[in-house]
Formats: sequence, C-alpha cells, structure tokens
Amino acid sequence: MKRLLSILLLCGAAAAQAQQEEALCAPLAAPPGQVGIRVDALPGSYTLLTATNLNAPWTPETNFTIGAEGSTDTAFPFLGRPVLFIRAAGSATSTGATHVARFWTQGRSFSPVLSLADETLETLLWTWSDGTTSSDHPEATRDFGSAANRLQRLSVEPPAALTAINLGFDASDGGETTPLPFRDPQNVSAVEFPHPLPGLRYFAASYNPLTNTLDFSGFTALEAVECFQASTLRHVVLTNLPNLKRVCLEGADLQELDLSGNPALEDVRGALNAFTEIRVDRGTGSNLWHWCTRDNPQLVQSFQDAMTNFFALRELYIWNNNQSGHFAPVSTYLVDLQAADNRYASADLSGKEHLVNCSLSGNRLTNLVLTGCAALRMIDVHGNRLGTAQLDALLEFLDRSAPDVYSAQLDQNAALPSENGYADYVNLINRGVSVYVDWPHMFDGRTNAPGGSDALTFVTTGAHLRVEIQTDHGTPTNILWHWGDGRINRDVTSVDQYFSADGIFTNYVEVQPPGCVSRFGAEEGAENQGIRAVYNASNFPALSFLYLSQQGLEELSLAGCANLTQLHLAGNPVSAATCDQWFIDLDAAVTGPVADAEFFYPAAAPSAASAAARSNLAAKGYALQPL
Repeated sequence: MKRLLSILLLCGAAAAQAQQEEALCAPLAAPPGQVGIRVDALPGSYTLLTATNLNAPWTPETNFTIGAEGSTDTAFPFLGRPVLFIRAAGSATSTGATHVARFWTQGRSFSPVLSLADETLETLLWTWSDGTTSSDHPEATRDFGSAANRLQRLSVEPPAALTAINLGFDASDGGETTPLPFRDPQNVSAVEFPHPLPGLRYFAASYNPLTNTLDFSGFTALEAVECFQASTLRHVVLTNLPNLKRVCLEGADLQELDLSGNPALEDVRGALNAFTEIRVDRGTGSNLWHWCTRDNPQLVQSFQDAMTNFFALRELYIWNNNQSGHFAPVSTYLVDLQAADNRYASADLSGKEHLVNCSLSGNRLTNLVLTGCAALRMIDVHGNRLGTAQLDALLEFLDRSAPDVYSAQLDQNAALPSENGYADYVNLINRGVSVYVDWPHMFDGRTNAPGGSDALTFVTTGAHLRVEIQTDHGTPTNILWHWGDGRINRDVTSVDQYFSADGIFTNYVEVQPPGCVSRFGAEEGAENQGIRAVYNASNFPALSFLYLSQQGLEELSLAGCANLTQLHLAGNPVSAATCDQWFIDLDAAVTGPVADAEFFYPAAAPSAASAAARSNLAAKGYALQPL
C-alpha cells in the first residue's frame, strides 16, 4: 500500500514550522530571495509543493531525494509571496503500523530494548536510517559500520501495545524498582513522539547525550522515567501524568522542572541540575516518599513553602540547595534527613518518631528541636551557631531520650556546653557513643570534671604520652581512658597515646569500681611529657602510688588522698604555695603511722608555711626526699 507523506509549514519573512506526523521540516538560512528547508523523512523521492493559502492549488517547486541518512536540504525561490504553505509529498511502503517514535542516534550501532503487551500486538517495525527494516523485539540491533548522526523510526500497531522503551539503564540512584533489564547507553541524541503513547509505562535513556525536549504529554500510563546522568538533557515535559511514580533526572542539565498534576508521584531524583525551582502544584506531593535535589545551589524557591503536603516523605536529601529561614518538615514518617550546607536559622523536628539519621551541618542554626525523635541514631549539626543552652539540651536529649544513638557531631558551634552538658556527654561516652563537641582548651577539673566521681582528670600539653594505672585492690569491671581529641581506650591499664601535635588536652581515666586503683602516673622513664595538671586524685580512695616526676606539673591537689605513701613529684615547676599545700593536705588526710612511705618533691619549692606539716609527715613515717 502507498501513502502520502507530507509536511506543512507556514513561511513569511521568517519561516515558522508546523509539522505533521511522517516527516520533519525545519527552515534553513538561504540566499536572498530563496527559502531554505531541511526535511527529515523516510528514504525515497519527494516533491516540494507550495500554496499561498490552504484552498489554493498546490504548485510543485522542486524535487529531491532522501537517502539512507534520512534527511536532505533544499531551496527554492520565495518570489515575494507574503504567506506560503509548504509540503513535501512522496511515497513510501507502509505496513499499516502507526509511527510511534523517532530516535536520532550517533553511534556505529543501535540496540534498543522494548517491552510489549504481546497479546495485543499486531505489527512492529523498525525502519533504519539506511532504508532497511526489522521486526525484531524485544531487542533489535542494527550495525551501520561507522558512527554518524542518523534517524531511526519505530512503528507499532496498536500503539498501546508498547509498554517500555529502554535506551540505557543500570538501576542507578534507586532504580531497582523499575522492571527493566540492564542496557548500555545507545548514544541517542534525541527522541520524539509524534503522538502520546497510551500504554507506555517505562522510559529509560540513562547516560545518553539527549539534547531535545523529552515530551511525555498525554502518556497517561507512564510510571517511571530513568534518565540518570543524561548530562545534556535540558528540557522535559512531565506534567499531568496520573500514574507517574518515579523520575530519575540526576546529573542532567534541566533548565526547569515542572512536576505538577502528578498525584501518584513517589520518588524524585533531581540532583545536579540547572533549574531554579521545581513546581509541585495540582496534587503532586501527597505520595512522595523520596526527594533528592542535592547540590543545586542555584535554587531560589523555599522548600518549606513548597512541601506543605509532603506527608508521606521518608527520605529528604536537600543538601546544598540554598535553603534558609525556619525548617519544619510536615511528614511524621521522616527517616533520613540530609539538609547540610544550607542557611537554615532554626529547625523543628519534633514528633519525627521514625527519624534515624539527621544531618544539618553547615547551616546557621541557633535552635534545633528534637522532641520525640527517640529513634535517632546519627546526628550531625557541626558548623552551626548553637549556643550553650541549645548544646546542653541536645546532649540531654541524646543521653536520656535517644537510646540507639551511636554518633553525634556537635562541634564548631557558637558556644560550649555547660557543666550539665558535660555530665550528659560523659554518660554518652560511657555508652560507647561517638560524641564530637568542643571543650575549653583548659579545663579546671575541679567542679566540671568530665570523668565524674569514678575518674581522675589530667591536663597535658605534649603530643606523645605514656601513662598507666595499677589495680592492686580488686578487679575492675570497666576502665575508660578518654582523650582530649575524642579518642577512647577501654579495659587497658597502660596507654601509649599520640596526639596529632602538641596542644592543651583535657583527659581522664575512669575506673569502676574506683577503689581498686593503687597507682596512677607516667610510666617509669617517661619524663617531660607535659602533664600540667592532675585533679580529683581522691576519687581513687585506695591510691597509694603517684608517679609524676619531671612532667612539667604545675597544679595538683592531694586533698583527701588518705592512702598515698609513694609520691614521686620531684623536678616539676610548681610554685611554693602549691608545694606547701601538698604537705598540708597530705598531713590532713593521712592519720599514720605509715610504712615504706616516700615523698620526692622539688627541693626549692616549699616554704616555711609547710614546715609544720612536713615535720608531722616525717613523724608519721614518710621519708621526705627533696630533689
């Protein structure tokens, strides 16, 4: 059977295109007085016809031939006609099938995969750019011998039999739910549908160099569009699609994105594009569970205003999206929130009882509410502007209301936690939680000792430290060394600790029960390590041996240390007042008599103020050794 192929164009001072189904026509630049036309059509012979109006006779202007490449350029005199209708007429063999899609390919070969409702399929025909045809499906392959720009055509009868087109798919970015086979990208630069395909459910063209507008208008059965890393795709039409559930457009170059009128939409992947807003009007949003638009800093819209009906949202990935102001997502099903590197000033996540992961780092938060987020396991709010009260509240919540939390990054904020915050911090550390929070460079250890009543706190300045305890009065159930850089050692009596560089670090060793500890200090021979201060030694009531010779010690209290008999404190730069207090406190704590007791101290340090205490200690049995 033969049929007429025609193109209709309206040409005036500048030609404008109006096309019918079986051929494409576009105006071209031409010499003065000429009309230039490019025609894409099936191979064959054609006549270019013109008319000054649609009721006038058609006049032949020129003949031309389209070869295997599927297109040609031609020109004819304009002759001053103000309005001109143009059509190309020819003949081509038809199978009776409806032409449903055109594919412009660039590679040597083309191997698409189709899915079809076989019970309704009557005819399928691929018409290749070289004029050959194929009825192979679901996979058809044509090797042209070399790479070039070519036009391939697909005809299907009835069109509703076509349910999927696969030009490239690897299930990236959550595509495991799309029932398509893996397919290498087919080097397709454009896809055009002359009419909506009523049965098409899945379209995939990931990694293809698409440059035209993908227009899915009227594709009422469409469920998923997979165009992952189609990096040159700039325009796509995806509105008013009642069955659309998933769109994967990550890594494209979309200039705009309108998802309005898609009430079934569940999964949006739109990271790394160029649009400045995403429209979600006319019912879109109520079924969305995943939204990812990360790394689109050019966005100008507020998601807080746009996502008012996103009640089913479980995963929200909006980091680096130029968001600001107050953030309070409406969904109580939220599980994973990744909203770092924006400019949010405050956030209210109260009632998010399913929230497991929360990342809001790199914002401008001065307040964060987590009431009810009992399932939280990971939180990262470093690099914000949270004050002491807010940090204390977060530590208290994590300590008392988040039993499964394992990581909390609260550092690089505007202030430091208070004494109350330290207590919750210690409880979290004891549970094995990784907590990152800034502490003062120098911590006095007397009223705010992070280790609590079962710990001895010590401040160091050196980069390398070898310290130990001994437990001669029972078996400890727990030993925890907590270092000022956040690292932890458990259930060891000696530690060889390396910091990244010299610096002031507040550390502590906690032992349960504390009464089993008999010795604390540097390993013998490990001198000049920069142990500057030791606090709360009396927390270890059976402590009898304190070894801190030549450590740079400036501050130490012996108050309440009733069992100390070996004190190696010589060679430290303590003041006379501090050294005097050692003798006075020890004399007050030890009732005596003692055996095998020695006290090594800096010879030049004590003054007459401690003379009586020294005399008393000698009488109790201490051998006083000035060095």
